[in-house]
Formats: sequence, C-alpha cells, structure tokens
Amino acid sequence: MAYSGPGFNTGSNNAGNGQQNKGRTTYTPIRYINTESNVDKTRLSYEYWNSTLKIKITNRKDTGNSEVVFDELDSTVIFLTPDKAKIFANVVRNFLKDPIKYNNSGVNTTKGVVTLNNGAQHGTTNPCLIIRQIDPTDGTIQKTYAYEFKTDYHYAIVNLDASDNEIKAYEKDFESYRNLEIEQLLIMLDNFVNASTYAYAAAAGKANEFRETVLNNKIDSIMNKLGVEYSGRSQNRNYTGSFFDNNGRTNNNGNGNMMNGSGNGTNYEGANKYNQLSSLDDIDDGLLD
Repeated sequence: MAYSGPGFNTGSNNAGNGQQNKGRTTYTPIRYINTESNVDKTRLSYEYWNSTLKIKITNRKDTGNSEVVFDELDSTVIFLTPDKAKIFANVVRNFLKDPIKYNNSGVNTTKGVVTLNNGAQHGTTNPCLIIRQIDPTDGTIQKTYAYEFKTDYHYAIVNLDASDNEIKAYEKDFESYRNLEIEQLLIMLDNFVNASTYAYAAAAGKANEFRETVLNNKIDSIMNKLGVEYSGRSQNRNYTGSFFDNNGRTNNNGNGNMMNGSGNGTNYEGANKYNQLSSLDDIDDGLLD
C-alpha cells in the first residue's frame, strides 16, 4: 500500500477500472521488529482502516546481508471490529495476569484468528502473537505468521550517578518493561474501542460550534451585502427548565395543581442559564439539526 501524506492513505478511486475508495488508512508509529527471534524474524505493525484495527505481521526479506528489509508481499493481516477488539483486549488482560491459564487465547474473525501464547510451544520463554488465516469453508489453515515479543529490550535508567557533570554509574531496569510491547498492544485495542464510540468526535464537534457560528455569521454578512438570497432557519429555543430545576414546582396553566419538591437548593441564575444551554434534550437537538 503506497504511503500518502502524514500518516494516512486515502486509497484509490479510479472510475476507469471500477475501483472505489476503500477508505482511509491511518498508520501508527507503534511497531516492533524482532530480527533475533528463533520463532519468526518478523515485524508487528498496526493500522486503522475502514473502521477496523488492522494488525499485521510481516516477514523479513532475505537480502543475503545484514540489511533489515521486510517483504510486504510476505505478510498477513487481521481486521478487528470494535467488538472484536474489545474481546481481544480482555484476552490480553487475562493473559498478562496468567499466561499459563490463558495460553493460546484470542479472537476469531471471518477469515482468521489471532492468539497469544506464552512461547513454550515454540521453544522460547517469550510470549508470541500468532495470526492464522483460515479457510472459512473447511477450517484449514492457509497461512501462519508469528511475532515473538521482546522481553529484554526495553528499559529505564535507574540509580543514575551523574555527579561532577559526569555519568559515573547507572543501572538498566529491564524487568519492569518485560511486557511493554504487549501493554502497547492493549493500549491500541482500548483506544480503538473508545474512539469508535465517536464520543471524542462529538465533543470536538460541539467545541467547534462557536467557531463555526462566527464563520457562518461572516458568510451571512457577505451574502447579504451581495444580495444573495438563501433559506435560513431559526434555532431559537424556549427552554423553561426541567421539573427538577424548579424544585418540583409546576403550574398547570391556572388549574391550581402545584407540586412542591423537597429540595431547597439555591437558585443560581447564572448557573441556570448555563444549564439551559448545556442540558438540552438529545432528541430535541436531533430534530433541529
């Protein structure tokens, strides 16, 4: 897949050959390689595509020298929907707690399965991520790719002695970061699931409404000066507050029916005006937008 721009590829959209835009691919810089592995010398990478999290394992290309090159044609991928990613996140959590009990645990998709194992079956003590492509008709395994997580690579500096403007002594803490690569996988899964709710997008859109209003007002002014007619709409809303905002006091248009609430909260006028703007009913907003 050709790289296009800072972190994403908008796909192809050729009318001539009938291809349609398959969606934007967003690349993440979180990726790991293990060229010292005795299981598989591979690269583990992640992408976001078409509302899925794409986990990819790529084999190293044999160049005949020490150059590290990966063969994009010799790779496999698995696509996780938000639900599948949520399940796999729980699998990863359980595996980190007990890699023996939850050995070879994972999640399936239409054409494959991704699993975690503790490495014992591969003759290593390091955990491994396995992606298997499976024929959906008969269950035969078509491809198997593995990435062996590095458990002795990432470290923090501790007990640093930098007296007299000189590094005299230090230690490397590898043990605290044995599972860093698996923990990063878990972060990818959790963030993908959370982002898929579109709550962030909704909040960002709401936060940008004021700027859009300012821009729209400027455009309206220009259109008015140019004599351009257009159909607008009014979004003035008469918000009288909820039943509880009025401490349970309602008046049924002179019928004398009144209910007194038990709350004796102070009526903060400024806060009430703010709440009137910020607590509009979602259905009301949906009908107006």
